[in-house]
Amino acid sequence: MGNMGDNIYIHDTKDHINQIATARMKLFPKGAVLFTKSGMSILLNQRAILSKDMFVVSHIGVALSLGGIPSEWLYYWLKTIDFKKFTHATTLPSLQLSKVKEMQFPLPPLPEQHRIVAKIEELFTKLNAGIEALKKIKAQLKRYRQAVLKHAFEGKLTAKWRLPAGRQEKNGVEIVVENFSGKPIPKYKKHFVYVLESEDKTLYKGYTTDLRRRIKEHIEGIGSEWTKTHYPVALIHFEEFADEKEAIEKEQYFKSGIGREWLKEFQKQKELEYDIKVVLDKIKKERKNQLGKKYKELPPIDTTDLPELPEEWVWATLSHISQIILGQSPPSSTYNENQNGLPFYQGKLDFGELYPNPRIWCSIPKKIAEKGDVLISVRAPVGPTNLCPAKSCIGRGLAAVRGLSGIGPMFLLYLIRTFENVISGKGTGTTFNAITGDQLRTFVIPLPPLLEQKRIVEEIQSRLSVADEIEKVVDQSLKQAERLRQSILKRAFEGKLVPQDPNDEPASELLERIRAEKAKDLYGNRMIKTRR
Repeated sequence: MGNMGDNIYIHDTKDHINQIATARMKLFPKGAVLFTKSGMSILLNQRAILSKDMFVVSHIGVALSLGGIPSEWLYYWLKTIDFKKFTHATTLPSLQLSKVKEMQFPLPPLPEQHRIVAKIEELFTKLNAGIEALKKIKAQLKRYRQAVLKHAFEGKLTAKWRLPAGRQEKNGVEIVVENFSGKPIPKYKKHFVYVLESEDKTLYKGYTTDLRRRIKEHIEGIGSEWTKTHYPVALIHFEEFADEKEAIEKEQYFKSGIGREWLKEFQKQKELEYDIKVVLDKIKKERKNQLGKKYKELPPIDTTDLPELPEEWVWATLSHISQIILGQSPPSSTYNENQNGLPFYQGKLDFGELYPNPRIWCSIPKKIAEKGDVLISVRAPVGPTNLCPAKSCIGRGLAAVRGLSGIGPMFLLYLIRTFENVISGKGTGTTFNAITGDQLRTFVIPLPPLLEQKRIVEEIQSRLSVADEIEKVVDQSLKQAERLRQSILKRAFEGKLVPQDPNDEPASELLERIRAEKAKDLYGNRMIKTRR
């Protein structure tokens, strides 16, 4: 066997050898304690006990207990030793067995060793149960984050913002007054000033102390003379005030020349925020200006097998809403670690939780990502994302997705992260998985109006921030658990974990038996054995 893993006992391995190979290897007995002695795995400080006879590869050292000393005693003592401190300072760490042989450890009477092992295992069982519970919480948080993103782009997180201001059936036809204010309609009474948009785009400004009731009256045709003949279709704005005087002053402002001009501009902005088709038309014009004669109409989207979207949402592709820049690696002669040029990101290896960490700079960049672009890994692996923190050079393992006409970076980031697994599934390749630029450009996504995009980001961040705080507490608890584990072992080998029994056979007699056992060469003349 070669890989020890994290379990105390090794019962079986994925690798087996044939009869010819056994002639060149050493068979070690059940109960042998293993530790890594060469390679980067030394840094993991892994230990294990064989639960049956096994052949062991050359980069693993083997300690054989004598005199009836429990293998678990030796195992736990070795867990207190950081072998990194004893390795050679080379590129590939290695451990001299002579240093391991010279290590001294306390030797209590044999019965006390058994009591100590039993107590350690009792405490570790409780500790491990706590750790497993914490790990389950981390797994639940991961699923929760995925669920938040999924619900966000199904429209569930912002459903309350899309609730109509009111409904009424008139002449057999349902009349709906949409709530384009960006806020839920209050159920409580206060002093409100509100603005309604009618079918012919004219605006009605009013004051009330009960906004819900007043909107219902307008729908029923008893609100005012104006709304009897100009059917309201949307509540585009409302404000609330502590007293009547302030509210009346604001209503008068909205009815003044300056106020009407302000509302006219405000109405245009609301149209842009709430009519996604207006946004797509604006993006289309932007793309035409960017591409000039190279501009081509994007093909229509086949929505036959796509799920139904919330009202006012549309299906689009990444090309509809963003500019996609595929990375290209410049000559390696332009790379440096002296911060000369732009930070150079090549792939997932450079990614952090939200922003990448610069390791290399490039003096002559080929492809550039701007601050706020979403960086997506397009090869080995496909799908992971980060935000570009500043103007940077990107290699061929990345693409930059740049939102157009108000499509925000965080919205794009969350959107792509929601569909990371789907994007990853589109990757192909024999040597490594990769996705093409065309596959990215034609990837279909749900697109809500601009204002709802902002609400979605707020709702996601509100929920994820809570999850992040919980995870911080969980991580701190896991670190405390590991410190407690080391504290238990420290007390065990200081003789402070269990009481001593004066009736125990002295450790000196145990040591004499071990010397006699070694003299008979029962296991050979070394306690530590490895295949050379």
